[in-house]
Amino acid sequence: METEIKKMKTNKKADTSRKKMTSAQRKKKMNVLKRKRRLLILAIAVVATAIVIGILALCGVFTKQAAQNTISIDSKGRIIFEEVENFQNSSYDKNEIKEYVKKTVTDYNNASNKKQIKIQKINFDKNKVYIKTRYASVDVYEDFTGYELFAGTIKEAVKAGYTFDASFVQVKEGVAKKTVSSEIATKKASQKVMILRENCNVHVNEMLQYVSANNTKVIDENTVSVSSGEDETTSALTYIIYK
Repeated sequence: METEIKKMKTNKKADTSRKKMTSAQRKKKMNVLKRKRRLLILAIAVVATAIVIGILALCGVFTKQAAQNTISIDSKGRIIFEEVENFQNSSYDKNEIKEYVKKTVTDYNNASNKKQIKIQKINFDKNKVYIKTRYASVDVYEDFTGYELFAGTIKEAVKAGYTFDASFVQVKEGVAKKTVSSEIATKKASQKVMILRENCNVHVNEMLQYVSANNTKVIDENTVSVSSGEDETTSALTYIIYK
């Protein structure tokens, strides 16, 4: 009997020990689950933040606003024009300017039966108005603004009748270098070129290679400032070659 009682006591201690182990294991498991839950919540928060930032970026919230008139071309061949004008002495107020711009674009789109032009942004800052407009193509830009513009390859430009009759400046890493002939600048017919008669900055998404020597100033590896003169319609063409 005594032996059985000892066994019972021993078994009871063992059961108590197992219960203690089970409790400790349970506590450890709960801590692990809590850590996993915190990591999951953190991961969800990071993903949600990334999605919001992505949406804002697509909407152009983080896009740098040009400080002066700038023309560029996007990956789909659409022309983007950012216009910065002083309206301090204008006879129109802010609302009238907005309505005028919107009506002009709407009338053009209605006449074309297509949404050829889209106003992406109109901002007012102190005495300046900023208007960002997207044109469906080079042809639409020329038709709406009256300014000459070409965007394509050197080979396509020659086929369209452009002679590249100008001296050029070679551009390396955003710095204007030596003057070269038209023959050298146009040697690689597959390189891209923008041709225009307009006083504005021109921004390309690739590296500048050569620009017309006259009336240009290289700003950086993707941007050149063009000053064609007061009468832009009769000024010399400006050639901007890039790849």
